[in-house]
Amino acid sequence: PILVVASTNRPFDVDPAVLRRLPQSFFVGYPRSAARFQIMQKLLDQVPHVDMDLKDLVQSTNGYAPSDLVQLVQTAIQVGPLREARKLDAQTHKILNGPHRYRPLRIDDLLEASRRVKPTKPSLAYCRQLEQFLGVSSQTRDRGGFPSSSGPSPDYPGVNDPYYSVVHCDFDFSSDSSMHNDDTMSESEWSDESDDYSDDDL
Repeated sequence: PILVVASTNRPFDVDPAVLRRLPQSFFVGYPRSAARFQIMQKLLDQVPHVDMDLKDLVQSTNGYAPSDLVQLVQTAIQVGPLREARKLDAQTHKILNGPHRYRPLRIDDLLEASRRVKPTKPSLAYCRQLEQFLGVSSQTRDRGGFPSSSGPSPDYPGVNDPYYSVVHCDFDFSSDSSMHNDDTMSESEWSDESDDYSDDDL
C-alpha cells in the first residue's frame, strides 16, 4: 500500500477536489505547554547540554510555533557556547580545538534567547480565513487567543487535541497577555503524556 500525507499552512487555498481525495484531515495548531516541552526535548537531544529544568522556558514560550522554537535553540547556541568560544584567546583555541571546544548549552542561554526571539504573529486576514475554514468564530476565542470549548469544528478532530490550540490570534504577545489561559502542567504531567507525542508532530 502507498500512504500519501499532505500538509499545508493554508488549507483554505487547497482545491476542494484535492481535499475530497484525502479521507482524513487533522488540524495541528500552535503547540500548548505539553507539546512545547516535548519539542524542546527533541531539539535539545541534538545539542550538547547540561541537565536543566525547562518549566520556566516552556511557560515563557506560549504562542511560539515549532519553527520559533527551532530558532530559539539556534539563537541560544549563538549567544551562549559560540559567543564564549569566540572570546577565547588563540592559545586556548589550540588546546580546545576538538569536541570539547564548546561548552554545553545551559538554561540561561535558552532564557536569553527567548527574550530575543519573539513568536511569529499571524496576520489578521490569515486568522479570519483559518477561523472561517475551521468553523470557529472570533467570539469563541478566549483572552489568550485560543478557541473555547464551544468553538472547534467536528470536521477536524485535531482541533480538539489537548496538545495544540486551534489558532493563536491575540495580536499582543506581551508577557502578560500571551500567558493567559495556556494549559499549565507540572513537568511530571508533561513527561507522563509524552507517549501521545511523536516525531511526526514536529
